[in-house]
Amino acid sequence: MNRTPPKSVTPEQLATLSHEFRTPLNGVLGVARLLEGTRLTAEQRSYVAALRDSGDHLLSLVNDLLDFARLGEGRVELHPAPVQVETLLRQVCELMSPRADEKGIEIGWAAAPGVGEVMADEGRLRQVLLNFVGNGVKFTVSGGVLLSAEPAGDGRVRFTVSDTGPGVPVAAREKIFQPFVQAETAGHPGGTGLGLAIVRRLADAMDGTVGVEGEEGNGADFWFEAPLPAVEAAPFEAALKGMTVAVASPNAIVREAAAQQIAASGGRAVVGRDIESVLRAAPTEAVILVDVALSEGKKGFRPPAERACVVLLRAEERGASTACGPTASLAI
Repeated sequence: MNRTPPKSVTPEQLATLSHEFRTPLNGVLGVARLLEGTRLTAEQRSYVAALRDSGDHLLSLVNDLLDFARLGEGRVELHPAPVQVETLLRQVCELMSPRADEKGIEIGWAAAPGVGEVMADEGRLRQVLLNFVGNGVKFTVSGGVLLSAEPAGDGRVRFTVSDTGPGVPVAAREKIFQPFVQAETAGHPGGTGLGLAIVRRLADAMDGTVGVEGEEGNGADFWFEAPLPAVEAAPFEAALKGMTVAVASPNAIVREAAAQQIAASGGRAVVGRDIESVLRAAPTEAVILVDVALSEGKKGFRPPAERACVVLLRAEERGASTACGPTASLAI
C-alpha cells in the first residue's frame, strides 16, 4: 500500500495550533486568578495557587514548544523599525515584575549613555530579552535581576541580564543554548530546555551572538550582542551633569540600577547599603535616594536640613510613606 509522505507544517498551521492551545489555557488561568480574589479558606487558597502555578508552567512549556517549532520552519523574517531602547527595557521589566514581586525579588533596568533609538525588529528583540529576564527571575531566590544595555562598538549594542541566582557551571555554558538542554539546578521547576535555544536562533537571525558569564554560585550575566544601527537623535542633554546622587539600598540590584541611570544622565553616584554610610560618603550638596525598605522601623527619620532626600517607593507604597518627612517620592 502506497503512503503519501507527510507534508511539513506551514506557518499558518502553526499559528492556528498556537491559538488553539493558548486560548483555553489563558481562559483557565484567568478564572484561577478571579477565583483567588474571592473569599476562600486557607486550604482552598492553596489549591487555587497550585492550579495557577501549574497552569503558568504549562503555558510556558506550550509557548516554548510552539515558538521553537515556528522558528525552525525556515528563515526568521525581520522587520526593522526605530526602537527606543530604554523604553523597551522598561516595558520588558514591567511585564516581568509580577513574577519578581511574587518571589520577593527586585527587577530593574538601565541604559548607558550612547544607547538611544536604534533600528531593530522590536518584537524579536523583546522576545530575546523576555527569555533572558524570565530565566533570571526563575532562578533567583533573593536579590534581583538587572536588565541593561550599552554600546559595544561598530554600531553594535550589548544587552545584559544580571541576576543574583546560583550561576551557571562553566561546563554547561555552551550546552544550555542547545535545544532540550537545561543546567542542573536543584529546587527549580523543569522546562522544555528551549527558551535559550530560541534566543540563539533569534540572535543568529539578527547577526548577533549570545553568551553567559559570571562566577558560579554568585549569579549569572546572560548577554546578547547584535549590530543595531543608531537612529540619528537630538543632542544628549545631561540632566544630572555636575551633580552627585547618593543611593542607599540594602539590595545590590537597586543600587546598581540607580547608579547606572545616574551615570547615564551625567551625574556621579555614591552608593551604600544603609543611610548612615551614604550620608558620611556623599558631599553635603548631594541628593539622597533612600530605598523605602530602609525607612521601615525608622519613623520620623529626616536627613540633615541641608540634604535633599527622595524615597524610592514601590508602586503599592506611593503616598503611604512619611519616612523622610516633607520630601519627594519616586516609584520603583
